[in-house]
Amino acid sequence: PKEPVSDCMEILIDAGKVICDEISGDRACYLPSMHKAECFVAQRLAFLASRDFEAPRGIEQALAKLEQDWDVTYADGQRNAIVTALSSPVMILTGGPGTGKTTAVRGMLALLDGIGSKTVLAAPTGRAAKRLSELCGREAKTIHRLLEVVFTSEGLEYAHHEQNPLPADTVIVDELSMVDLPLMAALLAAIKN
Repeated sequence: PKEPVSDCMEILIDAGKVICDEISGDRACYLPSMHKAECFVAQRLAFLASRDFEAPRGIEQALAKLEQDWDVTYADGQRNAIVTALSSPVMILTGGPGTGKTTAVRGMLALLDGIGSKTVLAAPTGRAAKRLSELCGREAKTIHRLLEVVFTSEGLEYAHHEQNPLPADTVIVDELSMVDLPLMAALLAAIKN
């Protein structure tokens, strides 16, 4: 029955063991650690997206030269993704299988290399990292390996965090939908401002 569950939820909320928040008119309940992680992820993405970012000049010309050199013609969506990736502080590329996401990422990597950006590739699982590595022709790491897991008396921690960010100008993560909140928070904390 609904009533005992509601009563128990109120007890858990009062004890601080559950946090409830209203999101788009719905009541969402979290364990405190998940609420903290979700708030951090949202705030950090908003912060990174709001940063002043000077896009490199000549992106369109460099992309046209890349198409010529590689004898490829990017679709409008791929072209837009590549230009957006190089002219925005945060970019999310979505699309179903076979829509050309990896081809666009290879174009991004070529242009980022061309401007001297230190770019790292990551994925949430070893299999996804291996696939990304094979498709892009460069090393991709799991997010855990990228962040460098350290075991301490407190438990699992990462060598890269807010005080010791990743030594990268650009971080590209594949299969992001597979990343859980605590790992996403750790990754975002490790990205330079």
